[in-house]
Amino acid sequence: MVPMRWIAGILAAALVVAVLAALATAQAVAPGDPGPAGPQGIQGATGTQGPQGPQGEAGPAGDQGPQGDRGPQGPQGIQGATGAPGPQGPPGATGTQGVQGPQGPSDFRSFFVTLDPADGAWEEETILTQGTLTLFAACGRNIGGDDVALLVVVNTEDGWYASDGGGIPYDAVDEAYLGDESEPTGTTQVDFDFDDGFAIAPSGDVIGYNSEATVFALNEFGHRCVMAGQVWAFQGGL
Repeated sequence: MVPMRWIAGILAAALVVAVLAALATAQAVAPGDPGPAGPQGIQGATGTQGPQGPQGEAGPAGDQGPQGDRGPQGPQGIQGATGAPGPQGPPGATGTQGVQGPQGPSDFRSFFVTLDPADGAWEEETILTQGTLTLFAACGRNIGGDDVALLVVVNTEDGWYASDGGGIPYDAVDEAYLGDESEPTGTTQVDFDFDDGFAIAPSGDVIGYNSEATVFALNEFGHRCVMAGQVWAFQGGL
């Protein structure tokens, strides 16, 4: 649509052109006095502005882009300092003693004992224990004028038997000598026992030794007494 001000302008221009043409024609016929200037045409009114069109609808959201690659792992941090150790706690209470376990299997072992008692005294060393029976080596220096080496078994109950070399077993109350060697004090002697040595308790506990392989030495090898051999022990289950 052409604005009104444009139409008014066009009409005014056409009017001017028509006037000028008429004047030119009049001058060609007979020049006359110039006529007065015509009035200026009025300016056309400014057209009103049209209303603003409605806002367009928002377009749909675009698709989500793909996930980016995972970045590299960062460096490991430095290790913290080790803390100071805490104070030691108080000791716990002592537990109650458990029940005694069953009798163990047979015990067979070798022994080598060196003893050096003072003059007029005894020195002992335990070799093994089986139930109520205990076997130990004893050495006496100048006991009634003799040096003595003994293998002794003791028991904590009555009614047990022991033999010290082919004799009849006897009812021993406290202790029995399973093997022995004695010489005047200061005498050097190396010997072995023969057919000596066993003890049996009412519980069936037994201790014995291989007498043919047992050595008794007095004042030899740098010691007052040296005793070496093999002993065995077991529970017979009477």
